[in-house]
Amino acid sequence: MRFARTFLAAMVMMVAGMTTNAAHAGGPDLAKQGLAAQQQGDWPTAIDLYSQALAAGDLSTKSKAQLLGLRANAYGATGAFDKALADFAAAMDALPGQPAPFIGRSIVYRQMGDYTHAIEDAGTALDHSPGYSLAYTNRGLANFYAGNFAAAAEDFAHSQKDDPTEPDFVLWLHLSRARAGQDDAAELEANAARINPTIWSGPAVYFFLGKVSAQDLPILAGSQNLVIEMQQTCEALFYLGEADLLAGDKSGTRYNFRAALKGCERYKTNYAWFSNAYGAALTELKRMGS
Repeated sequence: MRFARTFLAAMVMMVAGMTTNAAHAGGPDLAKQGLAAQQQGDWPTAIDLYSQALAAGDLSTKSKAQLLGLRANAYGATGAFDKALADFAAAMDALPGQPAPFIGRSIVYRQMGDYTHAIEDAGTALDHSPGYSLAYTNRGLANFYAGNFAAAAEDFAHSQKDDPTEPDFVLWLHLSRARAGQDDAAELEANAARINPTIWSGPAVYFFLGKVSAQDLPILAGSQNLVIEMQQTCEALFYLGEADLLAGDKSGTRYNFRAALKGCERYKTNYAWFSNAYGAALTELKRMGS
């Protein structure tokens, strides 16, 4: 997902802009080393370096709050949810009124399956920053996972309006409306007109319009970058599973969702490549009793 992958770029900018309260500081350099380890998927090293940076005592209050958020995400990626929640709470205390820690904690709660708190935290982020698209997106995902499809559609409508050229927003809005039993044929057609059908996940939008076949969709998810191809193929399988689910094909649904889980396993807790398709496929299978 493009909107998920923007997280990594935001983190790079965050660390690059860290400030210090000392003339000769080690905290920012340690933070940059931690981010480099995180980008390599070395979460234990990243956590250790983030902890050293925080202990250095030379970060500004804003930088400390940002670094607590980074370490919280790293804890979440390793399944240390209690530590992740504690760090996000500390970031909230360090810099009150900022929406980012609430978004981060919302993601952790969603990973934990605690959708009530995930929805609540995304809502609090919106209280602090009305109109914040990322908060609507995360609340929409939490609502979808929870089975609150009409509420998810309302959230994704905000995300899609904020960035009408983002195919993922069009897809999640369509799926939410379809699962809520809402007829969105005209809306989907209008939204698709703004989407490039050749750039992923544009082909998935056109798949739901009946203009791309189920056989071709995984092929169109291909990429010269193997890592990107694995992620996009996982997403393609999720969309095929959703289409089967909407068509009442339980066998096809289970097959494609299970294939999505297998394909997304590597990325399910990776902050840079956090796979919403993995979590949604897992939740859908649980709803089916599989």
